[in-house]
This record gives sequence, structure tokens and C-alpha cells, in this order.
Amino acid sequence: MKNSSVIRVEGRQDTPTIVIDETKQLVKISGSSFNESAIDLYYQILDWVHKIEKNLEGQLHFEFDYIYINSSTKKMVFVLLNHLEKLFKAGNDILITWYYEEYDDDMLELGEDFAELITMPFNFIPKEEEDYY
Repeated sequence: MKNSSVIRVEGRQDTPTIVIDETKQLVKISGSSFNESAIDLYYQILDWVHKIEKNLEGQLHFEFDYIYINSSTKKMVFVLLNHLEKLFKAGNDILITWYYEEYDDDMLELGEDFAELITMPFNFIPKEEEDYY
């Protein structure tokens, strides 16, 4: 659904919710992502990045807030981060925020693994229990 400059794709049990705020240059991906067709969603995000990258002004912010992701999603996140890294190395202001549940060491470690592979700043933000609902 598109509302002025906000594109929102509602997630399901096995696909993430995606919010792209074109004005704020903010992309939020949240929920679970383990449906093989979810890969198409990541290509749509990548297409949007390709459309705006030549005229990028200010900061481009990506927020990842996963509950669970499968190996196909991990691959697509890496593809997306790899492209964002190219933009960062070209002098663009890219911010990555990785949310994880306070006691979810696996999701924190996954974000840390991505951060080790990519040479741009990552913010790691734990969600407290009241943030889960």
C-alpha cells in the first residue's frame, strides 16, 4: 500500500513487514522471514535502492528487526548489505540498525556476523520485553 511517500507491505507469519519511507529515506524490515517467495520482497527493496541511489541526499537508514530468518533470507540480507556497502564506500551516509530481542543471542550474533563482513557502521539495539508486543 502506498500512502504519499510511504510504501508498506504487511507481513504474514512467514514474511516480514516492510516499510519504505521515501521522504525519510528509511527502510524497516521486521518480523519473520522464512517463506521462499519472500526473496521477491528483498529484490523490490533492492530495486527501490537502485532508483534512489543516484540522487541520494542525506542519510539512508535501514532497520532490521527480525524474529527469525532462514538461510535464503540471510543470503538476500547479505546481497542488500553488500550493495549498501558499495554506496557507503562511494561516500554516501548509510546507517544500519539491527534490533534483537534482549535474550536472543542468536539474532545478535547473526547481526554481528553481517557487521564483520561489511565495512560500514552497524548499530545494535536490544529490545526490552515491553518492546516485543
